[in-house]
Amino acid sequence: MKAYGLPGRVVLAGVALLCPAWAEDVLVIEQDYNLVRSDKEGVEAKDIRQRMFISRNMVRIDEFGGESKQPTESFLIDLKQRLIVNLDHGDMTKLVETFEQRAARIELRKQKVLGDLQALDGPQKEKVEKLYRALLDDERSFEMVQDKDKVDVNGVECRRIRIVDRKNPDYEPMVLALHPKKEMPYDSAEVLYLLQIVGGNMREFLNQNKAKLKQVPMAMTVDLAAGGTLKVKVVNLEETTTDKLDPALFLIPDYKDRSPRPPRKERKVDGGQ
Repeated sequence: MKAYGLPGRVVLAGVALLCPAWAEDVLVIEQDYNLVRSDKEGVEAKDIRQRMFISRNMVRIDEFGGESKQPTESFLIDLKQRLIVNLDHGDMTKLVETFEQRAARIELRKQKVLGDLQALDGPQKEKVEKLYRALLDDERSFEMVQDKDKVDVNGVECRRIRIVDRKNPDYEPMVLALHPKKEMPYDSAEVLYLLQIVGGNMREFLNQNKAKLKQVPMAMTVDLAAGGTLKVKVVNLEETTTDKLDPALFLIPDYKDRSPRPPRKERKVDGGQ
């Protein structure tokens, strides 16, 4: 096992990010992360490698672009103290928010999209509604469908779960290939919501069904709440404990504070995302 890292204690701006001194299980996941989004500016694609360190109370997500061995962006998530830190390693800035602040910002984004939709009509309105249907999921209800046949993901036979819209079964906002044995050490629905991967109603559905969805998703396709389509595939999965890790992983660098980026104005979109 490579020496990654988790600390005993980190203090940032008067707030402590904690990790227990005793040995705690940590799941290390490397995955390919592909996002495609189409709007009035054209097609935006994000094709990167992610490395995640997941314990019961702490999560770190590092994103790597190209052949770089250093992350370009990182997220540190303290599930116990309900803090999320976004690090931009390029311009050396950090954004620190409570879960409540982050959720309020997501709600503001949703209201902004709804306001923009009022200024559109016809095909353009339909395209924006489709682009953000995962975000605007207040009226949706979901059900889980398990396929009879298993799927192979990097040599692992996984059960395939489709989450579908009850009123429109052709719409599948999430498709998962779940590991037969390995389980996630934390409840992931809140993190998926805070990272704008799923909407509010989907978060509640995942929470209600967490006993059936607790295995590691080896592959996942998601209609993204932030707009677009996300495809994820695990390429490596390891288990370790905190006492075997470098204590630097959750150290917050001395970056400049930055403010959240304002919601973008949605007007015209191209294509069928």
